[in-house]
Amino acid sequence: MRWNYIMAGGLKPMGFHVTNVLLHPLVCVLVLKIVSLIYGSIFSRNDQTCSFVFPKASVVTAIVFAVHPVHTESVAANVGRADLLCALFFFLSMWSYIEAFNTDVKDDFRQRCAPPTQFSSALVGLAVLFAVLSMLSKEQGITVLGVLAMYDYIVVCRMRPFHIFKVFARDYRVEHSGWLKPFLLRLIILCTSTVALLCLRYVIMDTGAPYFSPNINPTAHAPFLTRFLTFPYLYALNCWILVNPWWLCHDWSEGCVPLISTPMDPRILATLAFYVFILSFTSYALFGTSDENRLVITAMLILVTPFLPATNMFFYVGFVVAERTLYIPILGYAILLTLGLIKLCEKYQHRAYQIIRIYLLITIVLYVVRSMQRTNDWLNDDVLYRSAIKVCPLSSKIHFSVGKNSDDAGKKEEAEMWYRQAISLNPENRGAHLNLANLIMPMGKTEEAKVLLEKCRELGPTQPNVWLSLGNLYKDNYKDLNTALEYYDQAEQLARKYVFTDGRVSIAGILNNQALAKRELGEVDEAIELFVNATQMDNTLDIAWFSLMESLMNLERYDEVITAGKMAIVHVPFQKTRSIRAMIGKAYASQKNLVEAEKYFKQVVGMDPRTVAEDYYNLGILNDLMGRRKDAIYALEKSLQVDPNYKKSSDSLKILQEKMKVKHKK
Repeated sequence: MRWNYIMAGGLKPMGFHVTNVLLHPLVCVLVLKIVSLIYGSIFSRNDQTCSFVFPKASVVTAIVFAVHPVHTESVAANVGRADLLCALFFFLSMWSYIEAFNTDVKDDFRQRCAPPTQFSSALVGLAVLFAVLSMLSKEQGITVLGVLAMYDYIVVCRMRPFHIFKVFARDYRVEHSGWLKPFLLRLIILCTSTVALLCLRYVIMDTGAPYFSPNINPTAHAPFLTRFLTFPYLYALNCWILVNPWWLCHDWSEGCVPLISTPMDPRILATLAFYVFILSFTSYALFGTSDENRLVITAMLILVTPFLPATNMFFYVGFVVAERTLYIPILGYAILLTLGLIKLCEKYQHRAYQIIRIYLLITIVLYVVRSMQRTNDWLNDDVLYRSAIKVCPLSSKIHFSVGKNSDDAGKKEEAEMWYRQAISLNPENRGAHLNLANLIMPMGKTEEAKVLLEKCRELGPTQPNVWLSLGNLYKDNYKDLNTALEYYDQAEQLARKYVFTDGRVSIAGILNNQALAKRELGEVDEAIELFVNATQMDNTLDIAWFSLMESLMNLERYDEVITAGKMAIVHVPFQKTRSIRAMIGKAYASQKNLVEAEKYFKQVVGMDPRTVAEDYYNLGILNDLMGRRKDAIYALEKSLQVDPNYKKSSDSLKILQEKMKVKHKK
């Protein structure tokens, strides 16, 4: 990510998205190579090498993997970079490990297909290194070591699952020592690496698993029976998403999947069907003796093993269902699908060949279409959130997200509706209570806002933003400045204590509101000091700079206004400097430096569509002071074209036109 930041020239989303888009095809090409090696290792023929036995099957598997719609989230969202890198190193580890046995390939078919007696230590070490990189990208990357160990046992050593006990028999060890000793050495390397990486991760996690609130993973906090019934259903749901990726959502938390608390819940049937399917596949793989069984086991390893960290079996995770966790397992699904189609072709031969080709083509086309639809969803927040509503109509968090997006877009009535729905779905949704209170506060719904904020304080007494909003309520609605200052002080103490860094609350913002309250109380010097502290703490906070300049302007300290303004426009993002530049212009105008004032007034025209009428009005008045009355009239007329009801411009234009008439009469 740091390299991406440097190459993209900063926090520019396009650079990060392009990198994700490039990583996915790179992973897909790697998948093509791996599946060809796997098919070649299992289905060796005496007239073929072990590298690319079934090119058509390999290509089909790689295409199904490449276009599967579940991948859309990992590729479209910047947070999916972890999954892409994890998969890249995961598959590089598999490639290195499989290639480690090509040193033992002989011309004789029987020797080539026997367990290898030699292997490349360097490539095995490289596989472990890639496993480390995979785990550092995302925790599930460590599971590649388990996949490699089982692949070695099942495919490389051509052992059956229940033959493991033979290894402990002395006669067997003596007879097969040629390949058994190297296998045990590789197994020790993989197991030791796994233990070392687990210890490293344990230390990184500060010797404990992370804690997640009930809203994020409600099943983890439910009673035993509910956990026992719900977790298996979630596994079935993940399987269904793989098979039928039409039901996709960016966030499955907070009520998206209702808990199963009774065995009478009809969703238990889905769980039972899932386990019947899994047990059938498992029994076929474990008790069969053909090469297809080895391939099924390999596919199941790739399908299940990387998903294990997300099962909540070993530790609870911070999600209910996450499509990103299926990025690697999709390869296992693609191998099983390809094998199933091959078996159908073998059984029904030419009668089913055309039908299977049509089915495969339709499946791939549908996957591509669904991926395109899902990509369009990710292009826009509003579309993404509303698409999630269709999948998770009971999710309070998604309703809140739609409301927040509407709020930011200025659709206040719509935002209020979504916030209220979020609260009805989850009465403990603190964010919905807080945002709804802040939304209705300026509407004069003071008492309801107070009730909502009190509920917020009850749900999160250590949240600074709740106390900040309470302060705003008492300052702006109740006009009780002393009580407001008490709430602001509490907000500041909590913000400094808990050091929030996620943008939910700004200490500089709290200081700015304290300063505004102090200024209204007449304590101007203290207010100016607080404004200065706010700008020093966050020099990009435009409102603090403007409030400081406004206070200095009222005291006619014009030089300080200009100095502060010029400092502000260096640090504040350009699109937020309209009011600051206008204030600099007013300060120059007050000093009778009309040329400099004109320069800044011209800069602000059009910066904010909401203030264009005011910007032209300021230019009109300035031109009048400079004796350029035609230019003044033109600017005032432009102001009225933008907003015919802008009274300042209409009054000033009438006065100016009267002056022009008097001048012409003379």
